[in-house]
Amino acid sequence: MKTQSWVEQEFASTKLPDERYRANLYKMVTRLSERPEASFSSACGELVRKAAWRLFSSSELDLSGGHEAATLSRCKAEQVILVVEDTTDLNYWNHKQTEGLGLLGGQKTVLGLCVHSALALNEAGDPLGLVGEHIWPPKTDKEKRKAPGKFDITEKESNKWLLALGWIDRMFKDFSGTVIAIGDREADIYEHFTASRGHNVQLLVRIRDVRRKVEFEGQSCNVKELATNMPLYGYLEVTIRRQKDREERLAKLAVRYGPVTCLVPQKKKGEPVAMWVIHVKEVGVKDGITPIEWYLFTTLPVTSLADAIRIIEYYSKRWTIERFHYVLKQGLRIERLQFDNYKRLTNAIQLYLIIGWYLLRLAYVAKVSPDKSASEYFDELDIKLVEQFANKKVDTVKQYIIALSSIAGFVPSKKQPLPGEKLLWQSIRTLVAMRAGFLMAQNYGTG
Repeated sequence: MKTQSWVEQEFASTKLPDERYRANLYKMVTRLSERPEASFSSACGELVRKAAWRLFSSSELDLSGGHEAATLSRCKAEQVILVVEDTTDLNYWNHKQTEGLGLLGGQKTVLGLCVHSALALNEAGDPLGLVGEHIWPPKTDKEKRKAPGKFDITEKESNKWLLALGWIDRMFKDFSGTVIAIGDREADIYEHFTASRGHNVQLLVRIRDVRRKVEFEGQSCNVKELATNMPLYGYLEVTIRRQKDREERLAKLAVRYGPVTCLVPQKKKGEPVAMWVIHVKEVGVKDGITPIEWYLFTTLPVTSLADAIRIIEYYSKRWTIERFHYVLKQGLRIERLQFDNYKRLTNAIQLYLIIGWYLLRLAYVAKVSPDKSASEYFDELDIKLVEQFANKKVDTVKQYIIALSSIAGFVPSKKQPLPGEKLLWQSIRTLVAMRAGFLMAQNYGTG
């Protein structure tokens, strides 16, 4: 990912209102990706900031199109694509001058927007690019209560899951492999299960409503009862990531699976849906620890323990979309954006989504492509500079990432062999300063 080449690859076919904007767009993206923790104005500088304001005001701008074409190009080499989805709230509570914001959580004073993103991964977990995004001002609680039960799915926020299926169908209509749309418990919606999908598109959803009625082996029951009705087929050990309220641990999961028919919920019209369910529950947990328990519904066939384990591993990669939103908020500080209306702000957000993908991929590339040549991904001058700093030869992607992160003080260990996103942001910022100093010394000498 040479800095200039990645920018050109993602934005070369971006639809602009005037081609004269392209040079400034390249500068904008490059500067924002190289200074992820800086404000928009500080990173871009006065002239590029003014160009951005004019560009983001245009109704002819399509920032996503070029990146999505590049995403599809990367996906074509794969047989299976995982599309992980999630929604995040962007809090602009102190931007009362920005027109078009909604009220987050129905609260009276918390202004903001909601963003639903869909990210394409390969089976190894490499983030290949964005499939689509939906940005909207949330409705107030009063608007939601206006006609309870009367809203069509297209008028509800849950329509985002159907919109995402539309993005997937458009992007992958000629794709020869399998695409799996992966959603968390929010995606547990009957209309999502019954929505039209391309012939190569499958669903994988974690169930929220364990009271949902299903049919199993000819008998009607709810989802929760499936755990005692299905046989135990085996066990799987997985590493549970550390979070604020828990330490990282190795969990042993009991695995059950079987075919089910999802029945039509009360007050809804439609047909039953044939799916497969996988139930996993952690066993042997210590006192005080809440065991993991998932019910996963999928349209993929599950006829063996190997099938079940593969699909569980697919679902575990949904975590990547949460890391993507972490990059947007904590790395790029997207909630600091200050634009005066909805159009300019949402165009800026679309740009940040693509930059966020690039920064996220930097953190993942050493995990999924550790032995590839560093020169395939990174600028030759940057490689030389990190070699000088680390006093080590850099040939592979993994060597480059470790040498780069050593700028911010990272030392690999058995527990943490690779740096996290935050260390990479800090290292990139320092590397940019090192590169600027090196080029200045070359051009003007040292004195």
